Amino acid sequence: MLKNPKRLENDLGLVPQEIALYPTPQKWAVEGIEKIVMYGKGMEDILPNLGILVLMGTVFFIIGVKKI
Repeated sequence: MLKNPKRLENDLGLVPQEIALYPTPQKWAVEGIEKIVMYGKGMEDILPNLGILVLMGTVFFIIGVKKI
């Protein structure tokens, strides 16, 4: 068992700490999954994460459509 679950990305060396702090869609998705899997939270606890993902997806979609 990990001593500190918050240090998971550092212990596994998956993502450098500086990059993990940027507001990317992956950050919000991983935080939501982490809340469910590691902390046993429910769907109502990840609604902010889902909302931000939908918002980011909409913004990126609009940007992509305008460039076509």
